[in-house]
Amino acid sequence: MLSGWLAALIVGGALVGIGAIAAGLGAMRARAAVPPVPEKTAASVRADAETVKEHL
Repeated sequence: MLSGWLAALIVGGALVGIGAIAAGLGAMRARAAVPPVPEKTAASVRADAETVKEHL
């Protein structure tokens, strides 16, 4: 029969492993879901900057 500390170590290790896998999958899905910079906003900011440069 397993000692109490060994059983807790096995269960804890399994939980840490499952948590690491879940975190990795979540990070991959988050990176794939949204681009880091919204393209329309970036283009709009560039256009605004060019307009300001032209009128100075």
